[in-house]
Amino acid sequence: MVTTTKKGSKNKKAKLRRRVVKTSLPEQARTIAELRQQLEARNRDLAALCDVTAAASQSLEIKPVLDEVVKKITDIFAFDSVSIFLFDPKNEVLNVMAAAGIHEIQALPRAFRRGRGLTGRVAETGQYLIFEDVRSDPRYRQMTENNAMQRMGDCFIAIFPIKAKEKFLGTINCINTEPRKLTTGEIRLINSMADQIGVAVENINLSEEVENKTKDLETSNAELREALEHQTATAEVLGIISRSPTDVQPVLDAIVESAARVCGIDDVVLRLNENNALVPRAHFGSVPPDRVEVSIDELHIRWMREHGALHIPDVREQNDFPTLGRGREWRTFLAAPLRQQGEFIGLLAARRIEVRPFTPAQIKLLETFADQAVIAIENVRLFNELRESLEQQKATSEILGVIASSPTDIQPVLDVVAQNAARLCDASDAAI
Repeated sequence: MVTTTKKGSKNKKAKLRRRVVKTSLPEQARTIAELRQQLEARNRDLAALCDVTAAASQSLEIKPVLDEVVKKITDIFAFDSVSIFLFDPKNEVLNVMAAAGIHEIQALPRAFRRGRGLTGRVAETGQYLIFEDVRSDPRYRQMTENNAMQRMGDCFIAIFPIKAKEKFLGTINCINTEPRKLTTGEIRLINSMADQIGVAVENINLSEEVENKTKDLETSNAELREALEHQTATAEVLGIISRSPTDVQPVLDAIVESAARVCGIDDVVLRLNENNALVPRAHFGSVPPDRVEVSIDELHIRWMREHGALHIPDVREQNDFPTLGRGREWRTFLAAPLRQQGEFIGLLAARRIEVRPFTPAQIKLLETFADQAVIAIENVRLFNELRESLEQQKATSEILGVIASSPTDIQPVLDVVAQNAARLCDASDAAI
């Protein structure tokens, strides 16, 4: 702790008065004028820095920000041209992003590789470079690769690094056609501006990164929701299959309804092959089936039998299947074949009134629904075959039992045979 006595304080004031007395009035005026000039210069610098900072923070879009910044720097320092290059760490190059002044962006080099040329050297070292006159500065000839400055008629160039938390982000390139010497204050001010630009660029990069991650997250959530909806719809159909071992119709009805709901389809129809004609067996939606029967030899049916699912984004903009959708109100078509043990047994068709192509996930889901329809049909077939087999075994057992119990009388045996024959064949009567 430092203490000052009253006596010490009086001595200091006395020395100050003697110093002021020794300084002449003209000298005092010059000192005050210099201080006033320094204050005005500092205020101008602060105003310029605030101007550039405001321009750098006006938007979260990089191009408009940099376009405004180069204009501000060009005007503030009266440079003939100012450009900004941003560093691409993935490719190790600096790409021109904005330019103002006599050199438009189209006339500037598009990119500099890190460590190559003047701009690349600043990127490598992180230190600014200033050439007051490239014609007489021997360093320029040593560092440049193509002598582009002199060929463009420029004499002065200053390149300042743009950083954020010591992370190199790019450069500010200032050019004059006449030699020029930057003051220490100007160098300090441009460096400060570069720092502010660095903060703005980093903020924009972070904002874009957050936005991209948010979009990725939203996409992932949407895909997850879609997958869950698909799984739920598939599980519902499988549940109906397990509850309807003898009747396929509830399953087919559930399939067309689930497909329309989950895939956002205006209309879904399931057709089965009966005597080489596809007839509707289940339908859901506002668009009625085009025809009661569709021949399996029609062009688009033959194509599906050979290749699988058929997706046509707009039936009016295709010529491969001229009759498909002709004169109808629907535009987008998707159909998946039903195959049982490799044999074509029908199709599941989806139609949209507006042009709205199906996504790969929706196409895959419709194919899954088609497979489930085949499973349901196969289950009913197997169940019916098993029931018929059991009934036949039961009838045979009954007949054998009667034969064993009537070794001397044929009539009871014949009666049982006739009764079982009528029942198994679903006939009203049978005679032997």
